[in-house]
Amino acid sequence: MDLSFACSSLFLVALSVMGEAEFPPTFTKEMESVDAVNGTTAVLTCHLNRSLLPSEIIKISWLKMPRQLLARGRMKITANERISIVPQSSESVFQLRFDPVIKDDGGEYRCVYNHETGVKYKVVVVNIQVRPKVNIDPQGEVELLEGQSAFLVCNASGTPYPQIRWWMLPLATYQRRYSLRRRGTYEESHVTLTFPTTPVYHQFHPRYQSPPLVQSTQHLLLIPLHDIAAKYKQSIFVRRGRLIISSVNRDLVGWYFCEAYNSVRPSAMAHSLLTVHYPPRVFLPQREVFFAPFGNVSLVCEFQAFPLAEVEWALDGRNLNAVPCDSPQYRPSTWCTGMFSSL
Repeated sequence: MDLSFACSSLFLVALSVMGEAEFPPTFTKEMESVDAVNGTTAVLTCHLNRSLLPSEIIKISWLKMPRQLLARGRMKITANERISIVPQSSESVFQLRFDPVIKDDGGEYRCVYNHETGVKYKVVVVNIQVRPKVNIDPQGEVELLEGQSAFLVCNASGTPYPQIRWWMLPLATYQRRYSLRRRGTYEESHVTLTFPTTPVYHQFHPRYQSPPLVQSTQHLLLIPLHDIAAKYKQSIFVRRGRLIISSVNRDLVGWYFCEAYNSVRPSAMAHSLLTVHYPPRVFLPQREVFFAPFGNVSLVCEFQAFPLAEVEWALDGRNLNAVPCDSPQYRPSTWCTGMFSSL
């Protein structure tokens, strides 16, 4: 005869004869913590040191504190459709399933056994982790004059409470290549933004037709704002979810991204576009040009301005009233202007 089987049989016989008072069940753990992500499945487990007799099973219950009865024995009590009893694989294991688990399910649960000598219970603390959400204020486009102050606030929520990171995409990086769709308007595109610290990618679709944007899809690396703040130590300040730029300039034009992250992936993003209005600045690559008589010559005027400036050409103080070179009004031996402010 198998000795282990004989011992088990003798134990059950002794238990049934002597009664449960002589051998009260105990919990293998008196306290446990369960972490679950909002929207996933969570299982609470109550493990006893021995199998229960049929007369004992009805004495075990699941409660959510303070006094909400969820299940008793093999019977579900709660009307919540998300909660169910896991079919027993053993008379010593009792499990409760939440599918899906939500934020309100967090809290203290107890697996209770009502014994004639007193109530015994195991505590299960459920911690619900919630993916971060974020919004930025003001959102959309923030227009300022050069020298004014900018103030952006990042409002985040989630469990655990998210940490905040700021990123920037300078407009100069984004508009390295652009082309006119038709005069006065520009193409938009989807751009994949790459974070240097994580392998997470975000699809970014700008909503603005000015200033000009890159026509083709490409990957752009976001710049951590603390790298830019190191360059402008007296102008850029980050205080938790607040970004303060005390004096904006044309080099700070671009998209500012607020990222909220915690232990639940992926992180959440929100962004605002900062545009700075400043007067035109003109650059002349060539101040002196030599050309043959009756030949063609091209004069180039480079400028920076926002909003985009109108360019006029003058000769000895007289306005040339040049028309676009692709205009039907253009005639040979007259003045015309090219797309990029050339004459």
